[in-house]
Amino acid sequence: MSRRSPTLPAPTASAGGRGGGDEVPLHPGGAVRAAMGALGTTAGGGRGGDDVFRALGLGARRCDLGDQGLYLAEELVDAAGWHGAEADREALGILTLALLVVERGGASRLPLATSPPAPLRDLVRAIAPRDGEHERALLRRITDLARPQLAGLIGQPGQGRPLIVDDGALYSQRNHVLECQAAAALAARLTGPTPAWCAGDGRVDAALAAIAARPSGLTLTDDQVAAVRAALTHPLTVITGGAGTGKTAILVTVVRALARLGVTRIALAAATGKAANRMTEVLAAQLAALTAPPRSLAGTGPVDAAATAPDLADLALAATPPPATTVHRLLGAFPGGFRHHARSPLPVEAVIIDEASMVDLDLFAALLAALPAGAALVLVGDASQLPSVQAGQVLAELVRAGEGAPWLTRLGRSFRADGDDPRGRAILDAAADVRAGDSKPLLRRLERASRAPADLTFAGIEWVDPTGQPGAAREAARALWRRTALAPEVEALALRQYEFDGARFAEADEPALRALLAAHQARRVLTVTRGQPTGAHALARALHEAMLERTSTSLRPDVVPGEPVIMTANDYERGVFNGDQGVIARVRERGVQHYRAVFRRGDQLVPFPLEAVRGQLELAWALTVHKSQGSEFDEVVIVLPDDDLPLTSHELLYTALTRARRGAVVVGSAAVIGAACKRASPRYSGLGARLARALRP
Repeated sequence: MSRRSPTLPAPTASAGGRGGGDEVPLHPGGAVRAAMGALGTTAGGGRGGDDVFRALGLGARRCDLGDQGLYLAEELVDAAGWHGAEADREALGILTLALLVVERGGASRLPLATSPPAPLRDLVRAIAPRDGEHERALLRRITDLARPQLAGLIGQPGQGRPLIVDDGALYSQRNHVLECQAAAALAARLTGPTPAWCAGDGRVDAALAAIAARPSGLTLTDDQVAAVRAALTHPLTVITGGAGTGKTAILVTVVRALARLGVTRIALAAATGKAANRMTEVLAAQLAALTAPPRSLAGTGPVDAAATAPDLADLALAATPPPATTVHRLLGAFPGGFRHHARSPLPVEAVIIDEASMVDLDLFAALLAALPAGAALVLVGDASQLPSVQAGQVLAELVRAGEGAPWLTRLGRSFRADGDDPRGRAILDAAADVRAGDSKPLLRRLERASRAPADLTFAGIEWVDPTGQPGAAREAARALWRRTALAPEVEALALRQYEFDGARFAEADEPALRALLAAHQARRVLTVTRGQPTGAHALARALHEAMLERTSTSLRPDVVPGEPVIMTANDYERGVFNGDQGVIARVRERGVQHYRAVFRRGDQLVPFPLEAVRGQLELAWALTVHKSQGSEFDEVVIVLPDDDLPLTSHELLYTALTRARRGAVVVGSAAVIGAACKRASPRYSGLGARLARALRP
């Protein structure tokens, strides 16, 4: 006799975001677990379905879905049984895995269509291959399930179910609630009043004229000036453009203009610590250049000091420039929530977010909830890049919804390509081929630069075809590693001992440690997957083995001095976050030498005991392209998988290429490269459509 499920509460959308207001059970299995607690039982294993998930595991891993995703899918399928639904376990398992796979790729929902465009059909083929009528029968079984009739598991909007069907797509409850909240908050902002500083005729024009009279050395085009004006006159502004299109110049100009308009509470943030540090450095450098004493050039006569002197607004900014931080730090993240939310909003008048393509739906909803009603929000990024690592491609959806709107600016001209360096221009030309989705000109370009790993120059665009070259990816990675790890100056920095007094590094040591960090930020191996022989884990391990070969110890430690590392989780206690990159160094504290993981925290370098961060730390010799977003390197090696995978898209290849300034090596077969150029990354989201409906008269 089956047990009856207790009635599950419908979720209530919280206006407060995490940390404030009434909460909904936003974990995909939250509602089911609550009901199972009332039943006095738990999901998992009760239906004897291990055989089903053993069969599906290989297909899920082909889509780079790890064990955690498999366990969650199995738990949800088991939960259906506890709620009295005699579900088709295989069909429900495939449907759940397909949703998790597209979320893993940055989507917030899974369209349920099984004819072109057909992500569900393609995912079923990848997870559980069938032929002919067997595939069609399986798809029918799956789509029969994807209706709000499976008690306790699949529901309609407003019901407390782990999976929600809405607008012809399947959502996790979490993403459905967050998407609805974000769309409502955006609509309210776009239909609300203009920023208070716009009051009064000509104030914005006067501020822009004052800046034009004292240019920072970053001359703006008409499109860039339009972007700055939009940021100063709208409660929400979106600025998108590719590498080298002047987004940084716009950011600096917006901050200078806001200062002239009397706006003092300006927050700068980015999705990663690396991107935030770059914002801080660029703003400080530009302001320093503006406030430096004027110098005359030889043969030009004296400089008119009065005409070129910085004004008070620039001097004040240079004295106390607004520091950039991560969005997590801006919101005051702590385990389970944020310090700032609707009931405790951010004390700001304007927020500028760089690298906005990396901001996921969860974080964006929390940011919108924490923004005061009168504050302006400026989002800057490249909508052609990969979506965020977590679900929700917010920037791309806003660009799609804002076509033709005055709050959206597209930047087309790349100044990096206009420069004198043919290496950077060659990379951007290849990236343009990828973005256009046409593999023929790209492959012709690559064929002209085909190299063996031993012959790589790391100048411009180069290609290593692994066909008939076993181990080509590993050899190309080692070639890049040698340019960093074996450089005499880097070896000396890695072997050096750094003195730390408990508060700061010694004055003589800190510049050397910063140089070691900078050396590792110059080059990186980028991969599509974490697993597989061509993935980040395998290649990072291979380069670690190469490091061990050069050490004199007979031990085989997990890390050695001079190796780059990356945080894989947020550590709120120590103030380092997922994606922050550091280096292993020999640090002497209180007369004793230790291996320490050194990270940049604000403007300081902080060493952490390896034992304290070991479970949150990975080697960073190789990163997935997703993890590399927000970073720029002089040289990269881009390793594609041996076989075509759904994750290998033109957005991924474009993002990888645009990480490099001077040299990009693509390791992959012509077939995989061609397939990647033709495949668009699954950008399945309803945010743009919901926003458009909300703004419709």
